[in-house]
Amino acid sequence: MARQRRITLGGEHFYVDLVFYNYLPKCFVLIDLNLGKLLHLANVLMDTYVRLYEERFRREDDNPTIGLILCAEKNEAILRKERLRHRKVLRLS
Repeated sequence: MARQRRITLGGEHFYVDLVFYNYLPKCFVLIDLNLGKLLHLANVLMDTYVRLYEERFRREDDNPTIGLILCAEKNEAILRKERLRHRKVLRLS
């Protein structure tokens, strides 16, 4: 487990709020804590974090990385758009 895990890409630093490795499903779980509304940028950043973890840290026998965005308020328009884009993604509100 890590808090504020730094990931560097192209000289820029990005920070994932919480990182866990779940031994039962054998996958990384990345969590972004958002105190405000769900914004499209949060989805784009989480997608980047998940892809970077897939490239850099995931082993062959691991399952795909899970990315969760926990936010205080939801934005229905963004949720609808993201549901269309990611049909297999679990969204909780």
